[in-house]
Formats: sequence, C-alpha cells, structure tokens
Amino acid sequence: MTDSKTQRLRQSGTLNPNPEMVADPLFADSEFFDPRDILQVRYEMVRHTEEASLREAAERFGTSVPTCVRANRAFREGGLQALIPQRRGPRGAHKITRSRPRGCCSRFADCRERRRRGGGASRPEGS
Repeated sequence: MTDSKTQRLRQSGTLNPNPEMVADPLFADSEFFDPRDILQVRYEMVRHTEEASLREAAERFGTSVPTCVRANRAFREGGLQALIPQRRGPRGAHKITRSRPRGCCSRFADCRERRRRGGGASRPEGS
C-alpha cells in the first residue's frame, strides 16, 4: 500500500483511513473508483443520498450517519472543495505572551514579582 497514488493521497490529506469499510459496488473492481480516495468516496456518498436514505449511504460508504449528514451539508454549502478533510486541532498560537495588553494576567505577574522580591503574598490591587 505504498504505491505512488497512496503517497499522493496522503500528501494531499485525502487518504481514506478505512478504505476497507467502503462496500459500494462502484468501488469493488474499478480502476477509476478508488476507496482510498476519501474525496471521491464522500462525493459518491453525497450523490447516493439523492436516491437512498442517509443510513443506507453511510453503510455503503463506510461512515456514520452524522458524517454523511455533515458531508451533504458541506457539499451543499461549499461544493466539492468542502468535502476535502480539514486539519483538526488548534490553528494558531494558544499560549499567553507578554505582548498581551495589561490586564488580569499582568496583575498576577505583578503579584508574583512582588512575592519574589519578598513583598509578601498580597493580592493585586482591585481584586
């Protein structure tokens, strides 16, 4: 499973993690329909929901019903591009930096600095 198409799919983020779950006859013995291509699987699943129930489509294409619903909504709202899997998790920095405006975090830092200098464990002003 390390052929060049699998590598291209992995690089593009469209490699289906569970191609063996796809049971639709189109993907059985075809050179064109590839169950490893999640974009193609999702598109065919969306097309299948035009003539069958969401549950049947989900079973045939190896997904859950909620995933089938999300794919249908995404396709309706954003077309084929919306079926491409998006990166999961945070998309930017999430740590507090010193460049933040003076506020709650800086008051705690001031309190910590007073303690470090031996000024006691007094609470920041305004608390």
